[in-house]
Amino acid sequence: MFFIYYIFMVIITVTCKSIDEKKCVNIPLIKDFDIRKMVGNWILHEMANKEEVLKKCIYYKASLDVNKSNTTYMVERIWENNSDSYNMYPVNNTSKFVTEWLGQIRITWLVATDYNNYSIWYVCYPENPQNSVLGISTRQFTINNNVMQTAKEIARKIGLHDLLPRLKNINHENCVN
Repeated sequence: MFFIYYIFMVIITVTCKSIDEKKCVNIPLIKDFDIRKMVGNWILHEMANKEEVLKKCIYYKASLDVNKSNTTYMVERIWENNSDSYNMYPVNNTSKFVTEWLGQIRITWLVATDYNNYSIWYVCYPENPQNSVLGISTRQFTINNNVMQTAKEIARKIGLHDLLPRLKNINHENCVN
């Protein structure tokens, strides 16, 4: 089993080196990032992605699989009566991830978080940077406007200002907690 995992990680590493990150926003890594604090439920409140904003009640259940050679951040995305899942692999235990989802490999950054109130995620599509994704999540289905404004200001300061106008609210009316 370890051999299969090793081969998979080599394939991901080679694929990631072929992704042209120069077309992505240069996101600074979170200092003293602790992935263990990202485990649990995160409710998506605003997203810059045309398909995602059409869904209702989107939230993510995150867990970790840690072994001697790696950490896998496993995410189940849930909306309405649907779900799918994907794996994220931290690059050198940082807030930058290699994400394997729907047969594609993407570079994903956790832009900022306070671990309790908000998390800001950026997924780069280097082949089409204007389609890159920005998402803001919290631990609660209801959002504090001050928290949302703080998250947007952080995203703007980091250089994601071009994505901010594309952020749209996710409908959480009548969601089951």
